[in-house]
Amino acid sequence: MLTANAVFDQGRVQREIAAQVKSQSGVTVKVSCPKDPPLSAGSTFRCLVRGGGGAGFATVTMEDGSGSYTWVIP
Repeated sequence: MLTANAVFDQGRVQREIAAQVKSQSGVTVKVSCPKDPPLSAGSTFRCLVRGGGGAGFATVTMEDGSGSYTWVIP
């Protein structure tokens, strides 16, 4: 029997993206990700990024089944 070990830590992902945006741009942002996004390797979802007088989306890609991810703001 196979079980899924990955659990999406919404708060951690939101904090990490916000911290990286601030370190790269100096702009403080608020990030809102979906509560239960797909966690399979290669799946993607979008998080709303608001701050600095504007808003946009970060595209998050799940790297593997353990919860590792990458993100980009296009």
